[in-house]
Amino acid sequence: MKMFLLPNGKTVERDATHCVAILRGNRWTHKWFKSLRGADNEIKFWQRASASTKAYYNVDKFHLVKGN
Repeated sequence: MKMFLLPNGKTVERDATHCVAILRGNRWTHKWFKSLRGADNEIKFWQRASASTKAYYNVDKFHLVKGN
Protein backbone atom coordinates (compact mmCIF):
# COMPACT_ATOMS: atom_id res chain seq x y z
CA MET A 1 0.00 0.00 0.00
CA LYS A 2 1.32 3.41 -0.96
CA MET A 3 0.40 6.87 0.24
CA PHE A 4 -0.66 9.50 -2.29
CA LEU A 5 -0.89 13.25 -1.77
CA LEU A 6 -3.62 14.26 -4.20
CA PRO A 7 -3.89 17.70 -5.84
CA ASN A 8 -7.00 18.49 -3.78
CA GLY A 9 -4.89 18.27 -0.60
CA LYS A 10 -6.08 14.87 0.65
CA THR A 11 -3.78 11.98 1.49
CA VAL A 12 -5.00 8.48 0.65
CA GLU A 13 -3.55 4.99 0.87
CA ARG A 14 -4.12 2.70 -2.13
CA ASP A 15 -2.81 -0.55 -3.55
CA ALA A 16 -1.38 1.19 -6.62
CA THR A 17 1.89 2.78 -7.69
CA HIS A 18 0.59 5.70 -9.77
CA CYS A 19 -2.48 7.86 -10.05
CA VAL A 20 -3.77 10.16 -12.76
CA ALA A 21 -5.74 13.04 -11.27
CA ILE A 22 -8.14 14.75 -13.70
CA LEU A 23 -9.82 18.09 -12.95
CA ARG A 24 -13.30 18.09 -14.49
CA GLY A 25 -15.03 21.37 -13.79
CA ASN A 26 -14.51 21.93 -10.06
CA ARG A 27 -14.10 18.27 -9.13
CA TRP A 28 -11.03 16.02 -9.18
CA THR A 29 -11.41 12.42 -10.36
CA HIS A 30 -8.71 9.80 -9.97
CA LYS A 31 -7.66 6.73 -11.91
CA TRP A 32 -5.40 4.28 -10.11
CA PHE A 33 -2.70 2.20 -11.83
CA LYS A 34 -0.35 -0.54 -10.68
CA SER A 35 2.21 0.26 -13.36
CA LEU A 36 3.83 3.37 -14.79
CA ARG A 37 2.98 2.17 -18.30
CA GLY A 38 -0.77 2.33 -17.67
CA ALA A 39 -0.53 5.77 -16.09
CA ASP A 40 1.66 7.03 -18.95
CA ASN A 41 -0.90 5.82 -21.48
CA GLU A 42 -3.64 7.77 -19.70
CA ILE A 43 -1.51 10.94 -19.53
CA LYS A 44 -0.55 10.62 -23.21
CA PHE A 45 -4.21 10.19 -24.15
CA TRP A 46 -5.13 13.51 -22.51
CA GLN A 47 -2.05 15.27 -23.91
CA ARG A 48 -2.93 14.22 -27.46
CA ALA A 49 -6.68 14.74 -27.13
CA SER A 50 -8.15 17.56 -29.17
CA ALA A 51 -9.63 20.65 -27.57
CA SER A 52 -13.14 19.49 -28.50
CA THR A 53 -12.57 16.12 -26.78
CA LYS A 54 -11.35 17.85 -23.62
CA ALA A 55 -14.35 20.20 -23.76
CA TYR A 56 -16.75 17.25 -24.19
CA TYR A 57 -15.36 15.53 -21.09
CA ASN A 58 -15.01 18.89 -19.29
CA VAL A 59 -11.27 18.31 -18.60
CA ASP A 60 -9.35 21.35 -17.38
CA LYS A 61 -6.13 19.79 -15.98
CA PHE A 62 -4.55 16.39 -15.43
CA HIS A 63 -1.59 15.30 -13.29
CA LEU A 64 0.47 12.19 -12.72
CA VAL A 65 0.80 11.44 -9.01
CA LYS A 66 3.37 8.94 -7.75
CA GLY A 67 2.94 7.03 -4.52
CA ASN A 68 5.36 7.37 -1.63
